[in-house]
Amino acid sequence: MQKEVLSGKYGTEQGDNYLAHEMIFLPMNLQSLHWYLAVVNTHKREIQILDSMLDHEDRLELRQTLLGMEAHVNLSLRMKGAQNSNWPDSLLSKWPVFVKKTPQRSDGCSCGLFVLKNMESWTGDEHTDEFKQVHIDKFGRELPAMLVSSPLNKLRKRYLEATAKMDEDSKMDQD
Repeated sequence: MQKEVLSGKYGTEQGDNYLAHEMIFLPMNLQSLHWYLAVVNTHKREIQILDSMLDHEDRLELRQTLLGMEAHVNLSLRMKGAQNSNWPDSLLSKWPVFVKKTPQRSDGCSCGLFVLKNMESWTGDEHTDEFKQVHIDKFGRELPAMLVSSPLNKLRKRYLEATAKMDEDSKMDQD
């Protein structure tokens, strides 16, 4: 891995990955206490903030992330050129940052769920679904089942086999 980083291969792969997308979702953690979503919207040449709490003035973690992304993108552009990229420019750290209107949380612990809901419903202009704290509470109860039963879950088969075995054992105990 170190050799790949020094040769620029890792940086160009990351940069290529960013350049292949027109909207990039960045879940951001603020001082290990709060999650919010930053969106790199290349169509609008802006960074969009979707935050379930009131606006925060200083977003050092976002600036650092954008500088890192910018370095990867610039490395990729230098090594491979701008083919297949619709980005207006690669100066992410200079793009304007806008805090977008988004549903606000009323508890002290669901910010991560709000990030997921924002990722699911944000088009770059608006939310496709309206949601409030009550919807987030329900989503939080449903999410474990969604993750376990997802076809993308590599442990799903093992879980289903274990559940079936427990059901069989339970039936045998009742007999």
